[in-house]
Amino acid sequence: MRSYLILSMCLLFLIQYFFPFDWLKNTVIGIALVAFAASAMHARAVPRWFGISMMAIGIVLEFNKGEGFAGIRQGIFMNLPLIALVVLVPLLSLPLKLGRIF
Repeated sequence: MRSYLILSMCLLFLIQYFFPFDWLKNTVIGIALVAFAASAMHARAVPRWFGISMMAIGIVLEFNKGEGFAGIRQGIFMNLPLIALVVLVPLLSLPLKLGRIF
């Protein structure tokens, strides 16, 4: 289930990148938060608390900065290209391995 959430988040991010709709941007951010929560529930104890505490600290800093939910939304969306690269680049190498090119 988590992998489908993460892959759908990456796919919707790529669609939103080429066709910028505000409602799609909000959908991608919502899926990113759900994927984070699902991944945090299944993580080991130390990485779970590091991830949750870093997310909480980021949210608190954005509210203290005065940005509110718009700043949190922008921060999550700003990091999605990096997440998409980390997730999708290994998937691109699968056809090359199956075709015996590597």
